[in-house]
Amino acid sequence: MVGVSSTIMDVDTNRTFVDDLFSNDEEKCFQAVIQLKSTLIGSNKAKNRVIEAGVVPRLLNLLAEPTLTHPDLKVAVAFALGSIAKGSDKHLKVLLDCEIVSVLLNCIVSSRDQRFVEACLCCLRTLFCHRDAPVDVLYSDPALISHLLNLMPLSTSNQISVASILMHACKSHDHQTSLTSQGAVQALHLLLLSPLPDVQLPALQCLAFLVYANKAVSAVVLSSSLEDQGHSLLIDAVVRLMDRHHKVEMQLAAARVISYLFRCEVLEQNDPKVIYKALPTLVRLTKKDYAPEIRILAADTLAMLIETSPELQRVAAISNHLIPTVASFLWWDPTSDNMNITAIHELNNLNSNTSLKQRFTGSLMQPTSSAIIAAGSLGGLESNLGKEMKRSAFRVFSALAASDEDIRKKIIETDNLMDLLVISLHETENVKLQMAAVGCLHSLSRSVQLLRTTFQDHPVWKPLIDILESPNASVECMVLASSTVCNLLLEFSPSKEPILDSGAIDLLCQLTHKFEPSLRLNGVWGLMNMSFLSDQRIKVQIVNALGADQIFRLLSDSDIISS
Repeated sequence: MVGVSSTIMDVDTNRTFVDDLFSNDEEKCFQAVIQLKSTLIGSNKAKNRVIEAGVVPRLLNLLAEPTLTHPDLKVAVAFALGSIAKGSDKHLKVLLDCEIVSVLLNCIVSSRDQRFVEACLCCLRTLFCHRDAPVDVLYSDPALISHLLNLMPLSTSNQISVASILMHACKSHDHQTSLTSQGAVQALHLLLLSPLPDVQLPALQCLAFLVYANKAVSAVVLSSSLEDQGHSLLIDAVVRLMDRHHKVEMQLAAARVISYLFRCEVLEQNDPKVIYKALPTLVRLTKKDYAPEIRILAADTLAMLIETSPELQRVAAISNHLIPTVASFLWWDPTSDNMNITAIHELNNLNSNTSLKQRFTGSLMQPTSSAIIAAGSLGGLESNLGKEMKRSAFRVFSALAASDEDIRKKIIETDNLMDLLVISLHETENVKLQMAAVGCLHSLSRSVQLLRTTFQDHPVWKPLIDILESPNASVECMVLASSTVCNLLLEFSPSKEPILDSGAIDLLCQLTHKFEPSLRLNGVWGLMNMSFLSDQRIKVQIVNALGADQIFRLLSDSDIISS
């Protein structure tokens, strides 16, 4: 015990209370935990010392001890552990490795002390923010989710904590379905009717995770009403939270819910909730008036909202100077913005769920990407945010330019856009930025005029070929890159000849052997575009490179035929 005490003593001069943590006298132990909790607040150094001294297992043992009679001891222990969890990523990981989540869940289920339950939920809320939190533990026993939902009405603290926990624990289609089947939608509906913004916001964010890319859950949300609240519709509560007098995080979360409902095809593009509420809200939140993380998330959501709808693309393009606003993302200056570092976790978790997968076959499909901020040290934060601003700008431009030639002409007028795109194509360490750049080029490459002018002045085909030849490129990025190359190989494109001279025939033939059907199809599209109106020499090269056996295999390829 002397060794433990002396280790902690380095943090402060008066640490004899640590010995009392291991005392059988509950009052002494309680007083020691109170002092420990005070020491931990705001001090990562103290947290380090406590962990090194082996105090964490003792605290967990106190939580799980069924014979304790002191009314406040376990509550104090739970708050002390919550304080450790609010330290660095390393501190949180230590707690997770001690299986603290299971211990806390057992405490919540077995205890009738509401103060203790609240303290445990607050600690769990912090723990579940970590990417390695064992979320599947919540789904191992169906009664756990039901119990958490039943705890929500008991206090405001419970409402905030449970909504936050469920948001971070909703990472897959199965999770969404499980939560919905146990009444999560109705529980969140009640929270949205709360007069407290601190309750409404986590409920709204949780609802966004519930409906994301899940048509069945979206249908449940759309039809949800509460009889005892005058048949109040959940969707109406969401729309009201987009009003400007609510804080911007609330408006953004509500717009995300409506956007996801539209993408799940339970709302129409001409629905006032989509075209007159969600879309204008997202456009407005990309303005310089807001923090960069708000602008990034708004831009990503806007891109997802409009990417499949030519009508919404046209409306967005003429809304509130969107194109020049998004262009300003490319030149974001961190000294001109008030950065809100704590909101980055929300961005990291936006697309921790399975993304809305979209195939890119042929040469005229739209891209989809995820919004993920690499949260590193504060020293690299501004650089990461700058790249995220570029990525989200490229994604919005990609969605806007998907269908309309006039919009493409406006976008291409952005200063140095092509130079920035080419630079971003080489971002092999930032795959999301690279994919967004490819997606933007893909949409712009649908323009005959741009293929004949701008694309001739910028040899974008070179980095695209590099992506296709890279053994580390993802399938999604290769599909996007090959779709863009297909457009560059059209008969009227000046890029066709240099691509041909670079040995692209062999590369495209290699694509036809890939396991991914979209890559095989794009390989065929590229060869077809390359051979169209070409001389006999090129056609012979293609036939020889493919070989008769492969040609017949492609002719009978059911995946390509169905595509």
